[in-house]
Amino acid sequence: MIYGDFPDWALSLAGLRYREKLTQKELGDLIGIKQSNISLMEKGKRRIGKDVAKRLANVFNTDYRKFL
Repeated sequence: MIYGDFPDWALSLAGLRYREKLTQKELGDLIGIKQSNISLMEKGKRRIGKDVAKRLANVFNTDYRKFL
């Protein structure tokens, strides 16, 4: 589903990051990707691959499929 211009996986990422009070840089450092990629993912301009989705799921203690 898409909300406005954002796919649900992008909103999930942004919402969970906000809930955990992490900056994009902090999250990127935790999962080993650049802050700019986190930004693109949250804007729905870069898809989240399975490997990154699993790393995000580990950080947020959720199912990785939420990000696909």
